[in-house]
Parts: sequence; C-alpha cells; structure tokens
Amino acid sequence: MNDKTREHHGNPDEEKQTHDTHEYDETIVQHVLMDARELMTTRQALENYRDMVSSAGIDGLDPIAKKLMMVNLQQLKLKGNTVGMESFDVTNDSISVEDFAEWINGLSDKIKSLIDKLIALAKDYASKIMSGVESVKSQAEDLINRARKSTKRPANELHGDDKEVSIDNPSILWANGEFCIGDCRSEQEVVKFFLNVWPKYAKEQISRAKKMVGEYDVETGNSENFEANMGFIGNHQTLVAGITKEVLPGNKQIAFKYVALGPELVDAEDAEPAPAKHSFEVRSLSEINTALKANISTMNALGSLFKAESEVLHDMSSLSEALMQLEGRRGETIWKSARDGLDDISTAMLDLIGRLKPSYDPIVRHLAKVGNARNAICRKELDALGQ
Repeated sequence: MNDKTREHHGNPDEEKQTHDTHEYDETIVQHVLMDARELMTTRQALENYRDMVSSAGIDGLDPIAKKLMMVNLQQLKLKGNTVGMESFDVTNDSISVEDFAEWINGLSDKIKSLIDKLIALAKDYASKIMSGVESVKSQAEDLINRARKSTKRPANELHGDDKEVSIDNPSILWANGEFCIGDCRSEQEVVKFFLNVWPKYAKEQISRAKKMVGEYDVETGNSENFEANMGFIGNHQTLVAGITKEVLPGNKQIAFKYVALGPELVDAEDAEPAPAKHSFEVRSLSEINTALKANISTMNALGSLFKAESEVLHDMSSLSEALMQLEGRRGETIWKSARDGLDDISTAMLDLIGRLKPSYDPIVRHLAKVGNARNAICRKELDALGQ
C-alpha cells in the first residue's frame, strides 16, 4: 500500500501566499520603525518648543512666535504622533514647561512600546512558520514508517533495479548544476552558522551598543567616542564571507543588507539554472531512509534556529530599555547642542535596532520548502519501488 493521495509536489498558490505573507510581514516591520522615527522627530519638536517657552521667562513668548507654535502643536496633535495631548486646545493661551515635560515623557514610553511590538511581531512570525516545519518533519516520519514496513519484502525488491523517475520543474532542489536529492551539506552549513556563529556575534554587537549608550556623556554632548565605536558595530565582513558563498538548493544564497547584519535570502549569482525536467535512477530503500532521516534532522535544527533568534530579540529589548534610560537623562544638560547630539544618538540606536533584527523567517521558510520537496522525491521513489 502506498500513500499517493498524500503526495506533495509544492503548490504554486501556497508558495505565492508564503512570499506574499513575508512581504506583508516586512511591510509591517518597516511601518513600525517609521512610526518610531516619527515619534523621535515629534519629541525633538516638543523639546524645541519647551526650550522656547522656558527661555521666554515671565514675559512670555512674542505673540507671533506663540501663535506659530500653537498652530504647529495643533498639527502634531492631529497627526496622532503624540501622547497626552488630547486635551490640548489651540485657543488656550496657557501652556507651561510642565505640559511639554508630560508630553515628552509619554512619547518615550510610546517609542519603547513600538520597539517591543517589533520584537513581538518577529516571535509571532516564527511560531507561524514552525507549523510548516513540523508538517515537513511529520511527513518524513510517515515515509520512514512506510519504508520500514517495506524492509520485510524480498531483498531484490528493495533496490531501484535501474528504475527511473522524472521530476517536472526540479528548481527547488537544484543548486548550481547539481540535483540535491540527498546532499544537505550547504543547508547544514547555513543552519550551523545561524544557530551558533551569527547569534553570538549579534549579541556581542548589542552588548557593545548598550555599553556605548550607558557611557555617553549627556552633560557635555561629546559624541566623538560614540561615533568612532558606532562605525565598528556590524561592520565585520570577514565573519560572513564564507557563508555568503554557499549555494543552497533553489539556487539561493545568504546575503547581508548591512555588511554583517540584516541577513536575507537572495538569488545566487551566476548559478547554473535548473532544467525544465530531470530524470534520475531510483535509490535503494536504505538510501531513501537515510535521506529522510537527514531531512528530519534539518527540520529539528530549523526549530532551534528560532530559539537562537529569540535570544537575540531578547537582547534587542534590553538595548531599547537602555535607549529609553538614556532619553531619561536629558535633564542632565542645559545645552541645546548636547540635546541635539543626544537626538542623533537616539536615532542611530533606533536604526541599529532595525538592522539587528535577525529576520530568520525567509531562510527557514525556504529550507522548509526544500525539505518538503525532498519528501515528495522520496515518496515518488517509494511508489516506483512499489513500497
């Protein structure tokens, strides 16, 4: 008895949906980061107005300057990028330094909540993808059980005996001219790198950034040391040089958007394309069983990848907390130039948080698709063997 009814060759509509889902996820991430940057800009504007009100003293602002400020504050309120300004009335002439302090503090909390949302989204994406990984693993286990029952048959029925099977559109298992029916080496190298090497590196960069934030001299606003160290964060091309040369099944490669940060999956350059159809000799039952076990091992490793990603996300959260603590030290300086420098540092840290996001999901999605295709190949071979 075989299980042809459960055969999976990869549904184009499902693959498109997977791609669209990832594009949608990335769009959400970009919107969250954009909202956080807008809040930074709003806070800077509020601080400037607070300084104007504070500097004006008992005599108050010049009527024209005050009218312009009130109109701009009303625009900020209408844009919705504020906290606590619901009761602000543009016709009310009374506005104090304390009002601005309340609004500014509220914005800092909102920025932190947006960063937390970014991290929560990444964890949510991981849980969705893992259901697909578990499905591939379950299918492989079912096929192993099917093959195990077949071992009781005569030995001469457990080999391909020059039987061939043909695969239409074998591109998902094609890697630079090779049909990777049982060769998982490139996948294993990528998984090991993102399980052990890159998370350790990312956490080291986060630790370095936290140290820089904690040591920044808010009072003087001297940012030379900060800027010098910032140039080193994530800027280690030698770390990723080897892994970016690996060609994965599907003619894909790993690349990094920001030297050694921002991993992504891209099309392999100059890779030999897959043919429209590929035929090969059916392997022995023992070889099929070995391939299925390797597939299960890879799927287990993909689950571990998200645990490693979660550790990086946890450290990202601690970096955002350090950033908010830095924001809370603004009162240590009376110099506008120092606060302007602090604005630049906060913006740089926010950008860094965006670059540090592991983004393992497209890599895991692709490797799960490869695993699903390997299961389909093994299923075809078992059918050909009459198992």
